[in-house]
Amino acid sequence: MANYNTDLVTVIVDGFIVTGFADGTYISCGRNEDKREFEVGAQGDVVVVENADDTGFFNFTLQQTSPANSVLRALFKSGASFAVSVNDPNDNSASSFASECYVANLPDNEKEEGSGDREWEILAADYEEI
Repeated sequence: MANYNTDLVTVIVDGFIVTGFADGTYISCGRNEDKREFEVGAQGDVVVVENADDTGFFNFTLQQTSPANSVLRALFKSGASFAVSVNDPNDNSASSFASECYVANLPDNEKEEGSGDREWEILAADYEEI
């Protein structure tokens, strides 16, 4: 039987260890475009096309009380690039990294009866899974 432990997953944004993730799917990351695709000629010849687009994304869902909200808000306001890494040492899990990232926009400013969530979208210019 395999085990998976979410406590082993670490997210680092601009050197800050992110904590205070919301329940459910709290991290989503990936490439914006396929790395490879086929082009098929008129006579059925197949060519593998390598896509040079290495852009990607990191989406985080944080609790409203997470200290990372202030860090991400400051990075958005500065407009400066920063690094993001998601390290998952669980068996058969991929880790992701990008050295040139930007906060796409501020999350919606919603107020709820209880503690709400904040959804952050990070744009990555050089996304890679390692």
